[in-house]
Amino acid sequence: GGFAKKQYHLETQDEQGGGKDVSILGFAPESAWVLQGMYSVKSLLRNVLPYGWSNDLGRWAAHTRFIELFLNADDSDVTLSDYVGVYVFMEKIKVGPNRVDIAALGPSDRTEPGIAGGYIFAKDKLDTDDQTFSTGRGLTLIFKDPKGPELTQAQKDWIRNYLNAFEAALYGTSFADPVNGYAKFIDVGSFIDNHIIVELSKNIDGFRLSTYYHKDRHGKLVMGPVWDYDLSLGNANYNDGWNATGWYNRLLGDGDYPYWRRLFEDPVFKLRYADRWFGLRRNLFTTNRLLGIVEDYATLLDEPAARNYVRWP
Repeated sequence: GGFAKKQYHLETQDEQGGGKDVSILGFAPESAWVLQGMYSVKSLLRNVLPYGWSNDLGRWAAHTRFIELFLNADDSDVTLSDYVGVYVFMEKIKVGPNRVDIAALGPSDRTEPGIAGGYIFAKDKLDTDDQTFSTGRGLTLIFKDPKGPELTQAQKDWIRNYLNAFEAALYGTSFADPVNGYAKFIDVGSFIDNHIIVELSKNIDGFRLSTYYHKDRHGKLVMGPVWDYDLSLGNANYNDGWNATGWYNRLLGDGDYPYWRRLFEDPVFKLRYADRWFGLRRNLFTTNRLLGIVEDYATLLDEPAARNYVRWP
């Protein structure tokens, strides 16, 4: 909101104005795209890095490409006066074979297994037209794709009941049971990977907001894709966001940090989390590799960023 440098959503369309799947800049064919201005992010890197890390972990996130954008709203020739700076061209989160690859849910999906997926929903700030639902423990979630009006009441009830069953298992006495406890309902690895990326980057919108979930027809609840990392990697003056050390989650109440404290009460979950972290530190997340990615982008952005900051001082 409020930034001079605007953000854009973009749909590639056919002659009739419907969505048309096309490949742009080598991305898999789709119709929904985002042009992100990265105005408050002076390095320009804070979304590109975590989205890339997530894809490295084998968890789909929006693929990104730095561009320099010229915006020409009339039929005149494009000139330097049309220059609006460095943008990140990226994929939009949606259901689709080249995005969040889960089943497409239709109004005729009235019973299981059809009604069991696919859903994308999120814990986030509300837009005016967002439709939400609440779980038994008071978590408010937004229907993202399909959006609320596209879902039948039976489908809304089904996904809410699924989350309520997960919560009942998680906060029940046999919550750590590998068959009938919380693991029956969630893809545990996705929860761990998401938590690691939030804490590695200290994203102070993480857990509280911009937290996506999805559920495929024959799968468990998956946390992700990662999204909205503007206020990460030191770019925040609250929630201790500027401080490179310390766990961010310890500053949050249970409402802003749902499910996690209970998950960490399970010694098996704790061990699995530690195993994942130390494994990553030996390959994908070595300090050298992470810093090398930053250096490569810094080299790439050297000249474009200078032009960007002439336009947006």
